[in-house]
Amino acid sequence: MRIIFFIPLFILITPNIFSQNEIALARYVIVRATEDCEDISDILLEERAYIAFYAVDSEKNLFMGNHWSKAKSESYGPIEITRIDNLHNESKSDTIQVVFFDWHYKNSYDDQQGTAKAKIVLYDEIFSLRIITEDLKVLVYDGYKEGEVDFSEFY
Repeated sequence: MRIIFFIPLFILITPNIFSQNEIALARYVIVRATEDCEDISDILLEERAYIAFYAVDSEKNLFMGNHWSKAKSESYGPIEITRIDNLHNESKSDTIQVVFFDWHYKNSYDDQQGTAKAKIVLYDEIFSLRIITEDLKVLVYDGYKEGEVDFSEFY
């Protein structure tokens, strides 16, 4: 009788021990994009591409994903913030936030993984993200924000 009691208890507890729940923080929709100065906006718009920032309940890191909805592929991984600059415009009482970080990414569509340097500029509801990969490919994504990330919480 005791064995029967422990088996259902183990089944109920085990998934909670090993699962990692992603907590979506913000989605940044890409409306303009370039790769090495070549306009690739049409491709990303067709793919319904976006940048997602999320946390994982078992970790204190911030993660970023470059999602291509139509292709069901992504590059994802934790980011390590190296610097945050808050630029104030006294005449308009606006603030532009610039966040520099290393992105430790892995691709879902091939075996490539690595670390890219990145900078995101945030102003009101818009963003501009520049990513420089290890092979010096430069990606620039511009668009609008759905949700907000307090990057200072992860600095």
